[in-house]
Amino acid sequence: MTRGAVAVFACNRSGSTVLFELLRRLSAATPERPTVPEFARAVKSWGACLSPHPDFLASGACRLGTTDYVAAMRDRFVFVAGVPVARHPGDAIHVSYSRPTDARLALVDGRTLFVPVRNPLDILVSHAFELEHVLPVMRGITRVSEQERDAYGRARLANAEWVAGAMTYVTNFYDAWLRHRDRFVSHRYEDLLREPERAIQRLADACGQSVSHDVARSLWNEVGHRPLKANPAHFFRPGTEKWREYLDDEHEALARAAGWTTLLPELGYEFPSAFSRRITPETAWNDRFREGLAVGDAMNHRMFGTPLVFSDASFVESVGSHAAVVTNDSDWLIQATRWVDEVRSQGVEV
Repeated sequence: MTRGAVAVFACNRSGSTVLFELLRRLSAATPERPTVPEFARAVKSWGACLSPHPDFLASGACRLGTTDYVAAMRDRFVFVAGVPVARHPGDAIHVSYSRPTDARLALVDGRTLFVPVRNPLDILVSHAFELEHVLPVMRGITRVSEQERDAYGRARLANAEWVAGAMTYVTNFYDAWLRHRDRFVSHRYEDLLREPERAIQRLADACGQSVSHDVARSLWNEVGHRPLKANPAHFFRPGTEKWREYLDDEHEALARAAGWTTLLPELGYEFPSAFSRRITPETAWNDRFREGLAVGDAMNHRMFGTPLVFSDASFVESVGSHAAVVTNDSDWLIQATRWVDEVRSQGVEV
């Protein structure tokens, strides 16, 4: 095992990106060469077969043993989820947004395990306001405005089905982690924002390193309150207790139904005694806005297992034995199907 190898199991929007960046600097982990099957190597060209070539093409991993690919250009996107790989590409730090079950923990046996912990109410809000990185590309813009982001977030939070699905995802993740918590180093997001130097020193200790207060401060200056991903849709005002601005009595009822009166104290947070007055979203719904909501739901459904609440009739989906594809470009899917047939004819299982 590579010295310093670690694994992070994280709930989406719990502070996983900043934790990953800190661990990458602290763990002394060296890059490992992933064993990537031929299908995974070829799938990038599968995404790149958009004509003309896509303006955006990227890959990432939400689950152990798989990689996702996304491509986008004006008005079009392609998302290929669950492409199998032998291990995560890149650093010796594995990151998974799946629940830490016995089977998944066995895949990272021997690594130091970390989990970011954040108030589930803030995770819910942050998840609602997250925009998929393909949207600016599809719109032909550099960055989505704060006004549009606010409209997307409020529209999601106004939909009880969407909120309940997101709460179920958060509940399932932390319930699974609580059953294995003794195996993990927990990292509280609020502690990092409140006392970053002390929080970073605790992470360093867990990685077998020792850093001074000044070094910890320098690390925080590198990663704190900064956009840590290249896409312009990821960053959303880091902070604590953002839920107070956006959640009302209807959300309180949903949180109680989801068992959060028990979950929050188990994670070290108080369940609020009162929520805000009713919050009414002010959103001008149109086809483009609905499409943006549908893109987010389609990708989150495949990445995190959250339900499909917002849909778009132009989206098509194909689920195979090794991967799932969702796109709003049916012509592309026809080309991809032909490509799959060609690959299969060469003896590669797809």
